[in-house]
Amino acid sequence: MTKEAIVEFTKTTSELTGKFKYSEDGTKIRLDTKKSKDAFLKLMNDAFLRSELTEQYYEASAKDNTTRTSE
Repeated sequence: MTKEAIVEFTKTTSELTGKFKYSEDGTKIRLDTKKSKDAFLKLMNDAFLRSELTEQYYEASAKDNTTRTSE
């Protein structure tokens, strides 16, 4: 994913709108507050997911990396 795509995603995804400030030309995310840094880390950890059912983005509260087997 390109830097430009990440910046655009933060500007157009309702869960992220207003959480970031941008450089004067709008091409870079400014991480000058704890809240913006935390939101950016969540973004990079892929915590914002898109529901196939509602086609809306939401913040995942937890991820389960365990593999389940059927018995």
